[in-house]
Formats: sequence, C-alpha cells, structure tokens
Amino acid sequence: MDRVIDSAWLTKLRQQLQTSGQRRLLLLAGTAQWGRARLQQIAHVWGGAWLWAGGGDPLFAAVARKPSQVLGGEWDAVVIDGWAGVRPDLLGAASGALRGGGLLVVLTPLVAEWHSHRDPEYDRWASAGLQPLPGTRFWQRLRRYLDHPAVLVWEEHRAPPGLPARALPAWPGPQYTEQQIAVTAVLRCGQGRARRPLVVMADRGRGKSSALGLAAAELIRGGARVVATAPRLDACERLFQHAADALGLARISGYRLRAGGELLFQPVDELLNALESGELCADLLLVDEAAALPVASLRRLLAHPRVVFATTIHGYEGSGHGFERRFLPLLAQSHPQWQRVTLEEPLRWAPADPLEAWTREVLLLDAEPPAPVAQAAPVQIAQITQDALADETLLRQLFGLLVQAHYRTSPDDLRDLLDGSNLEVWVARRDTRPVGVLLAAIEGPLPVDLHEPILLGERRLRGHLLPQSLAFHGGEQWALAQRWRRVVRIAVTGPQQRQGVGRQLVEAVAAATASQGDELLGTSFAASAPLIRFWTRLGFSLLRVGTHATPAGGTVPVMMGRALASGAADQLEAAATRCRAQLPLQFCGPLRQLDPAIVRALLQSSTPARLLAQDELRAFARGKRPIDSCLGPLQQWALARLAAAMPLVEADTQLVAGRLLQFRPLSVLARRTGLAGAAAIETRLRALVAGSLHDLAD
Repeated sequence: MDRVIDSAWLTKLRQQLQTSGQRRLLLLAGTAQWGRARLQQIAHVWGGAWLWAGGGDPLFAAVARKPSQVLGGEWDAVVIDGWAGVRPDLLGAASGALRGGGLLVVLTPLVAEWHSHRDPEYDRWASAGLQPLPGTRFWQRLRRYLDHPAVLVWEEHRAPPGLPARALPAWPGPQYTEQQIAVTAVLRCGQGRARRPLVVMADRGRGKSSALGLAAAELIRGGARVVATAPRLDACERLFQHAADALGLARISGYRLRAGGELLFQPVDELLNALESGELCADLLLVDEAAALPVASLRRLLAHPRVVFATTIHGYEGSGHGFERRFLPLLAQSHPQWQRVTLEEPLRWAPADPLEAWTREVLLLDAEPPAPVAQAAPVQIAQITQDALADETLLRQLFGLLVQAHYRTSPDDLRDLLDGSNLEVWVARRDTRPVGVLLAAIEGPLPVDLHEPILLGERRLRGHLLPQSLAFHGGEQWALAQRWRRVVRIAVTGPQQRQGVGRQLVEAVAAATASQGDELLGTSFAASAPLIRFWTRLGFSLLRVGTHATPAGGTVPVMMGRALASGAADQLEAAATRCRAQLPLQFCGPLRQLDPAIVRALLQSSTPARLLAQDELRAFARGKRPIDSCLGPLQQWALARLAAAMPLVEADTQLVAGRLLQFRPLSVLARRTGLAGAAAIETRLRALVAGSLHDLAD
C-alpha cells in the first residue's frame, strides 16, 4: 500500500472522527518494525498532540509511563506499545485522556500470534520465580472484543480496514449545562449552610474535576481558603489547572494558588491529622477521586462542616459503584441533608462514543455483583481454575463482587485475576450462583541465597509480600523459608454478609492448604477494627503493624497469620510475641495518630501480658497519686483494659488509648470525648481504674 493511498485513508478517518466527536482504537498488528514505521506515517498525517503511554522506546516527546501520569491531560492521539506490555490500568487511562476525534493506537504482534505472545508485563511473575503461560487469558479476552465498532485492525501485508460507509452523526460540541449545575452546587456547599456535604459523580470526560476547579477559583477570588485532597497529588492536576486558568494565573506552583484566598493540596493522611487536632484552617474541603479512598477515611473527613466528595463512576482506580454502596448509605444516615449531582453528558467527546463503550466492556468497569439469592440454601465452597473465567457471566459476577468489596479494585486486578500464576480462586455459591469469592496467593519459600539480601533490604521479589515484609521489617528470617497462602481479597455480596460466608471461604482454603503439606495461612490489609476482629476470630495472630499510614488510605497496614500444623506454630507464636512487645512503644510513637478503635482491636487480637501494680493503681484511683507519677502502671492497665472483652464505650476507648498509650494533646481528647478539660479527663480516668481493678485482677 503506497504512501498516497495510506494518507488518503487516514485523512478521511480523521475527518470522520473530528466531525462526529467520536474516537477509535487502531490496532497496528505485525512486526515491531512494521508497526513503528506505520505509526510514524500516521502521526505525520494525523497531526495534533501525541502521547506515548507505557513502556517501549518512545517515538514522541510526550511520554507517560504510569496510568496516573496519563490522566492529567487531553490528547489527540495516545500510543501504547504492546510489544513492551499492555497494562489494563494504562489502557483505560489512555482512552480516558483522548479528545473527541482522537485515536488510541496499540502496537501488537499479528492477531493470529497472540496465543503464543508473552506480554513483558508478565515478567514480574517470572522475576519472582513464577512462570506464566505464554498465551495469556487477558490477551485472549482482548481478542474476543476486536469485532467492535470502536476497533480498527490494520495488519501487516493487508490493506487498511474499512471505514463506515455512511457518515457518522455530527457532534455540535460540548454542552456545559450540567457542569454549571455542578459548579453552582459546589459554591452553595462552600457558602451556604454547614453540614450539607455534596457528592459529585460522573464518568470520565464529563468535566467533574473542571467543575471543582472553576468553583474553587470563584471561592478563593472571594477570599476563601479551599483545601483539595485526593489519593495522589497528580489526581488533582486538572482541578488546579482549571482553577489557574479561571484566575488568569500563568502556571501552577506547588499545587498552591493564591488570589485573595487560597487553594492548596494536602495529602489525605496529613489532612486527617489536621482535622483531628483542630489545626485545619479551611472554608471548604474538595475530595477528588473519593472512591479510591477507604470508607473509614471518608467518614473521618465528614468531621469538616463543608466537604465535597467527587468521584468517577466507572473508574480506573476505585469503583464509584462500590462508593455508592458502601459510603453513601452511611452519609445519608449521618447527614440526612446531603446533596448529590450526577454529570452524564460527556464534554471531551460525543455521547455514545464507541471507544468509551469498548473500554467499559473489556475492562469490566461496569461489572456488577450477582443478583441476591435465598439465604436458606446451603453454601457450597469450591476452588475454580482460571480457565473457568472464560465464562463471561461468571467473570463479570466475580469481578463485580471484588469491585463492590474493595475501594481500590482496578483493571489491573482483572488481569491478575485471569493470569496471576500464583493465584487461587475460591468461590462460594448458593443455588449455583456466586455469593462470595476469595483470592489467595502462594508465597515462598524463597531461595536461601536471597535471604540475607532480603533481610538487608537489598532485594525485593514481586509476589512474596508476607515473607519478605516479615523478614525485612521484623527480622523474621524463618518466614522466608516457609510456603504461605496469603488471602489477598475476600468479597461477599451484600445480602450474604455476616452470614458466615467469609469464614467458610477462609476455612476451606485453610483445609486445602494443610492437606497439601503447607503450614501457614496469612493475610495483609489496611487496618480497620472490624477486619482485625474478623481475622482474630478465625485464629489469626498479629504479626506486624506498619508504622506509616499510606497517603491515600490514611491508615497503616496490618499482617496476621495462622499456623496450620505444629511445625510452624512455635515460630508463629514467637513472631506474634515480638510484635506484641513492640505495640506499647509504637502507640506513643509512630502509631500515635492511629484510631483508638483500631488500637483496641489490635490489643484484643494480641492479648498482651498484664503486669499490674495493684497498689499504685489503687492509689491513683483514690486520688492519692497524680497521673504523671504512675504512667508505667497506668499504661499496663490501659493495655490490659483495652485488650479485655469487658464493655467500654467509644468515648472511654478514645480517652484510655489517647491519654495513656498515644499521649495525644489534652485539647484533642477533650474534643473527642466531650470532657471539659484536663481535670475532667483525670477524674474520668480515676473512675475507670477504680471500676475495673477488681475485674482485671481476677
């Protein structure tokens, strides 16, 4: 095919897409050399702004290696080099960054060769000693979706694909009515009555972040101080850019804008600490990509009187549908007068865009959990092979469960579900329909020659989270020589929760693990009191508590384990004892800001030794000793009191953990407990000690 004919075809395609506002995926399938040569010709004819996304040797100046680096801009064309790997998160982000009339170009081998193509993205499993199959299920899934209006396949030694015979409908351009409604709603939240949170929901390309930026500009022009937060700094790029444009500022400097008032970014963990201490000075909080944050963090952000939560419905990180099911009912209960705005009309491309529909289907962005079933039917647990996930209905049901259950489920998790070489999939069914799913990863043992480098932090292999983390952070070298099953994720459909389905899934995995001669079952998760209690009830021991909260989650990681045979029981108990001994010092140091409810759950899971100085505590309870002169005995009392199963109201948990273990400022404790000040705090502590000494002694 000569250059003149190719140019004519490209020019016609460009005109069609620009007129219609639609976008397409162009698959260049052939040798790597042919694909790159054809790509250069296309870029020459197409023109506009091009972005090279992902790995490979870039042919354009604009390069974004990670999905998060793609989402901030708008492009006329985005290229993904499939020879360097196709990451699902990147594929979704790239499609979301295309303007109407744009082209998403993917370079791949010939389609007929996909069954034997080894995606370099899967080398991360090989580096961990896990060999993936050469023909991956995710690529097979992509192949099934090539016969789609959004996809143009151009293979080497063949003519370009055919174009629509009839003219595509003309697009008049973006309509900003819905966006203006959102801007007005944000302004009302910032200037109107307090305690009326606003939720703004939209798919990508609807102008959600732009609306936040325009409203923020109006507020700070009037002297307000607006604080924006998100799971990552770059997630607020468009918010700040639109605010800067509206204010006539030349550029963004450090994510802080000043024009009468101020707009600045603050990470979630810092923001939560400032809220708790009363040091946050803000007239309005803007929380972008809220679905990618834990519900616990979202609830704590509600402490501010004026807050806007904005999120993507079909997101590439964090599911808006999960956000709807998990957070909005809690919001309605605590703030009945909350408001909601949903943006449906796209601004960046035409409605009913084929590429948006293709991306949603291929990446399961709209996956839903299965319909409810009768709870009377018995639960049946079985492990399934990943090949069984070729059943599209089953795959959508299971991935819908995962999306609903976890705030960070993304398309990358879909690829891992299909192709993870060390992954096991367990399904709970009632009446043949899935009601729960458990994913477990096989980790360890690691080669002996790598033990010392891992202990020293010089090596870190993918796919072995538990043994490496316990070895490096806790010095537990024995963990590297063991074979673990790590529970990666448990998801149970809403109506079936608290019915024992999750417990039955874990016990089924434990039984299978033990029958195969493996001795250790473990898990790692973001700290929350309900989850810690869940794993404790299943016989898991606390093995590690992270000392740094993640910026996005606002809480620390927790690792727990359970010995399935006597051979590993002693080592596991010794590790749990060492972890337990560190807790008191961690609570008054790196874990000082940890939620006291989590502090209590950790103590109840670890049952620390109770070395109580009864005489000193009795003297304190009777008012004969000041609090600062018997902190040692009081701290031991607090550890035992919180670990005990005796009832303790929330305010008293805050008081005991905050004053005696975490040493929080008295002003913070007074605000959180409703007590008048230092004297009232001490009086309440004396009463608690007096009332529990006899029970603890017994």
